[in-house]
Amino acid sequence: MKSNSPLFAALALLTAQLHADPPGESLDFLEQHCWDCHDDAKPKAGLNLMDLDFDPKSPGNLAIWTHVHDRVTSGEMPPKDKDQPQPSETKVFLRELGNPLLSAWEGLYKEEGRTVGRRLNPTEYEYTLRDLLHAPWLEIKEVLPPDPSVHGFDKNLGARHQRT
Repeated sequence: MKSNSPLFAALALLTAQLHADPPGESLDFLEQHCWDCHDDAKPKAGLNLMDLDFDPKSPGNLAIWTHVHDRVTSGEMPPKDKDQPQPSETKVFLRELGNPLLSAWEGLYKEEGRTVGRRLNPTEYEYTLRDLLHAPWLEIKEVLPPDPSVHGFDKNLGARHQRT
């Protein structure tokens, strides 16, 4: 395969997107202030920032990076007993990380809305039909298939919205 072929270029672009680093100087900030604790050897709190790609289009990845951003914003990270970044470094890091995260959240809200969709479980469906049809004797929940439960809730639209 020639290196200038369109297929090679598409694969290179896809690979770059799959293994994307945080934007700008954020990688330097992570290396200097985060990787000591959140590396691939023994990641504290199970968070390996060294190998975590930056992909805000993935809901799970977006949630993790938002959590990282929020922890740095609140001053919880880096911990007080570690070397602290200069305020200017922190400001640049938060801006460079925050802008793509904010754009991703706005796109997600535009596409799916701010709340996760829900639907009626069999019991609610039965009560709704009773009210709608004025038939308090109606019992249909036993013939409906049970809904899967996610974290104890049975009103989820599906696994697509699970942020693991």
